[in-house]
Amino acid sequence: MHASTNIVEALWISHPVIEIPLAGIMYWRKLHRQFPVFFCYILFQVLQFFILFPIFRSDRRAEYFFAYWLSALVCWIFGFKIIHEVFSDVCRPFHALKDMGTVMMKWTGLVFLLLAIVLCTSAAGPLNTPLLNTMIALERCVRLTQCALILFLLLVSSHLGVSWRLQSIGIALGFGGFAGVELIAFVLYSGGQVPEPTLDLLNIVAYSLALVVWISYAAISVSNDLPNLQTGGRSVVPGAS
Repeated sequence: MHASTNIVEALWISHPVIEIPLAGIMYWRKLHRQFPVFFCYILFQVLQFFILFPIFRSDRRAEYFFAYWLSALVCWIFGFKIIHEVFSDVCRPFHALKDMGTVMMKWTGLVFLLLAIVLCTSAAGPLNTPLLNTMIALERCVRLTQCALILFLLLVSSHLGVSWRLQSIGIALGFGGFAGVELIAFVLYSGGQVPEPTLDLLNIVAYSLALVVWISYAAISVSNDLPNLQTGGRSVVPGAS
């Protein structure tokens, strides 16, 4: 358990080491204009580290509990906004599809959120702490809904012939992978199949891999071209480098 805690702390410390250069690369390549919500999310993650990590190290459990779940609520909102931002970027050349797809995403998200709430609240919590059980149930609801929306996004992208080298697809892949692993980890934790240290390790490894995906897409000069239905050719996304 002690070794697991050390790994978690080491990976946690590495996050701002990756996030700060990621934000710098995005700003340098002007990707912060194309993906402003995602850019703000990365900056918030850096701020979150400098707030949560000292509290965690000081072993102030009550303060850490409320600070962690408050920041989690903010991250959940960021997550849905990022998915919508990525979808809007993918469907940028398809004006009619963009409007219709936005409505579809909202209704799909609402349906899956309601379904997730029913499924998660019907399951027993892993602890005897009602507040913690409620927050874990909410986490599972949010991650299940986000995974469904990202799968919907990737399905739409494949039908549109959008290249997987697109920056927005890289954001979706990293975020979807992280949300998927976290969903599975919380399901196993709720079922008593994994202990809390393992849950923390799975979550932090998943986010670390997402950061690797994001900084790779940001650093490497990938294509930002999107198919154009009107001309049959290619159209370049405004503001893309």
